[in-house]
Amino acid sequence: MRARSYGLFLLLASTLTQAAPLLTLTAAQIQASGIRFEPVSTGQAGQGLPFNGQVEAAADSQWVVTAPLAGVVTRLRVAEGDSLSKQQVLLEIAAPEAPALAAELKRTQSAAKLANAERQRDRALHAEGIIAARRLEASEQKAIEANAAFAAARQQLSLLGLSAGDASQGRVFLRAPAAARVISRTVQLGQRVSAGDALLQLADPQHLVLALSVPVTESQRFQRGQTLRLSDPQSDRELAIRAEIQQVGWGSASAGNQIRVRAALRGDTSTLRPGQWLRARTLATQAPAVTALSVPTRALLTVGGKHYVFLVRNSGVQPVVVTRLDSGSERSQVQGELSARDRVAVSGLITLKSLLQAAP
Repeated sequence: MRARSYGLFLLLASTLTQAAPLLTLTAAQIQASGIRFEPVSTGQAGQGLPFNGQVEAAADSQWVVTAPLAGVVTRLRVAEGDSLSKQQVLLEIAAPEAPALAAELKRTQSAAKLANAERQRDRALHAEGIIAARRLEASEQKAIEANAAFAAARQQLSLLGLSAGDASQGRVFLRAPAAARVISRTVQLGQRVSAGDALLQLADPQHLVLALSVPVTESQRFQRGQTLRLSDPQSDRELAIRAEIQQVGWGSASAGNQIRVRAALRGDTSTLRPGQWLRARTLATQAPAVTALSVPTRALLTVGGKHYVFLVRNSGVQPVVVTRLDSGSERSQVQGELSARDRVAVSGLITLKSLLQAAP
């Protein structure tokens, strides 16, 4: 029985050795293969590793500023990232069509004034029995048509965002429809534009969302209505604002094995801007937290359904099977045969994978 147990031990030891053989490499070979190493650190599993997310404007709080008339941009008063107040002038266009619109407004205004005066006169004459009812009806119809033409001309200028005075001078001033921030600007000074061309994209800075791309394997950590803690990605300083998850898995990210998570930002977002990166953490749901080791996420390699990290050794690189406890955009928490004194490979993993698969 003892001999059989000893034989089984040798068999298991041989299997483990074959599963993770030492990859013999010299320092020169490691350097030539582009293999770099970073240190392992300690941490507590279950406390929520961060994911990087990008600030975006909410879909219902964006505007596109378009050219109301064809012309040339003669002044640009804003740039990307600028904060705007309501009715602030954004840019000026010299539009040759504008004076004709102003003239049409004046013509229809005069015609309506004359038609209304004739109607009032004919009403008085009809009341005295001087003119027939048919003549009064004609005056009434003429006044209705003149007033409608004047209203249409005035409404056209209003929809284009033009005042009669500016239009008469051939100038078009585009203004911010509300307090906003400039997300993008697609027009340049002196550029000739056509009616309907998109010039600026604006967004309400008080209605921002955070878009995250997370691995499919981590999607169960995110639930609708869940609160995320946010921090600055450079200093990792926690911010006073929070994010509330609204959608999970609403669309695929650029990488096929990731899903999108969208969260509404709550609190004072006046210092944030679309395109800015933030670090988001889920609040801890596991208890109790256990001691774990933290490695760069890019150091993990999956081969045959197992997660490997590659440790630097004097005579080469040692693959080690680990259990992934938690994962973030930058770091993951693992357990396995490694310590905080080890260093793991973070580049050249394709070469190491080929060597591991070719090992006997």
